[in-house]
Amino acid sequence: MIASKKQAVIFYTISIILIQVLATGCKKTDVVPGNGEEAYVNFYNASEVQQQNISLALKNYVVLDQLYTRNGMGQFSADGDNRQFPYTQGIAEATPDNLSLPTGITYSNVYWLPIQSGNHHFIYTSDSTYVALKNITETYQPQTFNAQYLVESPAADSLYNIFSFPVQRAGTPGKVRVQIVHLSPDLGSIEVYRADSTGNPVATNLPNTLSYGQASSFIELDTAGSAHTKQLILLKFLKNGSNDVAITSSIPAVSNSSFIVALQGFEQTTTRKVKMRGGYQSVTVNSNLRINLRRVF
Repeated sequence: MIASKKQAVIFYTISIILIQVLATGCKKTDVVPGNGEEAYVNFYNASEVQQQNISLALKNYVVLDQLYTRNGMGQFSADGDNRQFPYTQGIAEATPDNLSLPTGITYSNVYWLPIQSGNHHFIYTSDSTYVALKNITETYQPQTFNAQYLVESPAADSLYNIFSFPVQRAGTPGKVRVQIVHLSPDLGSIEVYRADSTGNPVATNLPNTLSYGQASSFIELDTAGSAHTKQLILLKFLKNGSNDVAITSSIPAVSNSSFIVALQGFEQTTTRKVKMRGGYQSVTVNSNLRINLRRVF
């Protein structure tokens, strides 16, 4: 895939930040990416406040280890690109999963940013004056992959959460591995099942209860039988305690592949607040419950 010029500028800045971190902030015990001891992180903007208001999304930054520079730092993609940053052009600081994308299938590869293993502090801001929206401290082990998700909290209309989940980049012949990530603040807990060509459930280990802010393990699903469903694996998402299907998703039945299935968006239109330099700003968030597929292997 070829990123737009705007994305190239945005994604370039995060690399500059990390170069400065590694050049100026390393101790003798630190491990510099490139020697096999690096960890990898991906940042995913599931905030509907940000995604539905481009002027806000353009001001949403991630600050690594409290390093501020006059040149700014990397931003989330403002166009809803479900690959999300980091991604660079011209320097090899970010590593894309170079996986083929079949024509007509809507899913995207995930880009990974290598950082030194160990403890890191991430601050997510809400505007270009570095007003903190939320922060998180994580410890990353060498050669691990972790995805962070920024999303609204159901606890209050002005609160946000950051969830970090490990990602296993592996495959199994004859199987599709899926991780279900629940990021919808108002949907409630859900049950997920695989459906056959008639819509009836197929026995799997998919979660029968998954709450907001939770992620399943990577679950193996057989590609056998997908010929009857147009080479797709059909998933249905139900609210716990209900027989009504809230949303469905189709995953390509590609042997030896792995996907993150991100359930995100609000079921109902609502009003949210976002902290800005001059105080809180109220914004309307339209209902936009949806699934994003993210291929990681």
